[in-house]
Amino acid sequence: MNAPTATKPSILDRQAADVRIAPGSLLHRALSIDAAASGATGLALVAGASPLAGPLGLPVPLLLGAGAMMLVWGVCLGWLRRQPRAPRGALRLVVGLNLLWAADSLLLLVAGPVDPTAAGTAFVVAQAAAAAGFALAQHLGLRRARASDARRAP
Repeated sequence: MNAPTATKPSILDRQAADVRIAPGSLLHRALSIDAAASGATGLALVAGASPLAGPLGLPVPLLLGAGAMMLVWGVCLGWLRRQPRAPRGALRLVVGLNLLWAADSLLLLVAGPVDPTAAGTAFVVAQAAAAAGFALAQHLGLRRARASDARRAP
């Protein structure tokens, strides 16, 4: 008996695993808005960590760290949205990381070592809701893009 040999996926197989990010599509808009909002919020947190710490009741290192992560996230999403196609797994990862950010933010309020002010609580809840909203929009956009790609397939 001959053992089956593993074949290397062809370029067509790899392209089938990619999803088109069409300009103006829901996926493209969701990535774009998430990139802009994350970048702007990250910049505000990094630039204003010290003045914001008191009114929000959140420690400066937390604001700096969150701001830096949001800046990097915004740049990564900005790059991704400019690509004509992206691996489906990478787009699923974006959705998952947004959901993780939302959950971790709420966990910070419930079990975290912080005691935010009402404004700080509102800020954390608002950005968690935004991350969850982006995850939903990106998930729906990914589903639509995959369906559109399937209709185009020969």
